[in-house]
Amino acid sequence: MRVLVVAVSAPTQMTGVHRHAINLAKCLLMRHDDVDLVVAPWQLKSIEGSGISTFPRLSLYVAEMTPGRTARNLWHCTALPRLVRESGADIVHLTCPVPFFKSLICRPVVVTLHDLYPMEIRENFGRFKSVFNRAILRIYLQGADAITTVSDRTLALLQTYIPKASDKAIRIYNCLEAFPPATGRSPLPEWRGYPFLLCVAQHRRNKNVTLLLRAFHQLVQRGSLAEGTRLVVIGVPGPETEAIERTVRDLELAARVVFLSGVSDAELHWCYRNAKMLVAPSQTEGFGFPVAEALQAGCRFVCSDIPAFREIDARSGHYFSLDGDAGSNLVDAILEAASSPAPPPTPLDRFSLERIGQQYSGLYSTLHLQHFTVPRASAQEKPYENKL
Repeated sequence: MRVLVVAVSAPTQMTGVHRHAINLAKCLLMRHDDVDLVVAPWQLKSIEGSGISTFPRLSLYVAEMTPGRTARNLWHCTALPRLVRESGADIVHLTCPVPFFKSLICRPVVVTLHDLYPMEIRENFGRFKSVFNRAILRIYLQGADAITTVSDRTLALLQTYIPKASDKAIRIYNCLEAFPPATGRSPLPEWRGYPFLLCVAQHRRNKNVTLLLRAFHQLVQRGSLAEGTRLVVIGVPGPETEAIERTVRDLELAARVVFLSGVSDAELHWCYRNAKMLVAPSQTEGFGFPVAEALQAGCRFVCSDIPAFREIDARSGHYFSLDGDAGSNLVDAILEAASSPAPPPTPLDRFSLERIGQQYSGLYSTLHLQHFTVPRASAQEKPYENKL
């Protein structure tokens, strides 16, 4: 089967959505499907660093467009249908919310739903962008033949906010591949062996980076951390960057906080293996790659007590409540984790490329068969349900 995986998005560096698209393509290639992976010109560098180009059954398409939301949306509405026809794809899989005209695409369309942020936490985008993103999300879901949510939590939110769309939704987790060997060189500038806490998060409101900064400041002021301990934040700048930088200035933490972005998988693995702990204080998440990656790497982790994190692992982490005094709760959880032994690396078979690839192949095969044998399935029918 030939699957057209469309991964065009705005960031130039690796994000959770980008990682999903690459891992999706890898798990299909491992099952000997043919994959056409579509990316924007500014995504080529991160693609080259992912190792996916070594697969012989992969065809890489670079969508010709200029940066910017308007150009990306126009490409999906006009150029994508032509590419579907020319590629001979059996299935089209869109990996992030974009507008498209289903009537112009002559093949089944599967879309990935990572989260319901436009509905759930509108502060992530700002007032105008939030309205626009909600409209795009509805178009994206309405045109799909099937929706795959990356967690049960995301599926539950879909049932709450857009119940009609949930009739054609099924949960298929994000897949995780084993980390490459950790690089021997630190990605941290001028690192001389100082201990550090790690946070892997885009600069968005739901990630709660400012809460972590305030908690870290309390720990520094109280002398509760080892001398010279730093906080390392790895993530793409975004709408919350200004507030994060202002908090660092106000708390006079510039010498203790390191911001990085665009690190390789090997460098990220080095950070997990050498950090005292991962801290993930999010208000809400669709999946939570950092928590899963910390488990894989054998890294202690402290995280907010939210459903998406509990779904990944309900026992190994040090959870703190966002209710009441969230900052004090976070400080207590960090101190508790610091005094506990590091866990061994934990394999996560239910997120493996092999298992997730099998589930996607089952979904694609059923949709493909339905497309060519049934004129139009009832909106109430979910013919692929319980077959994965």
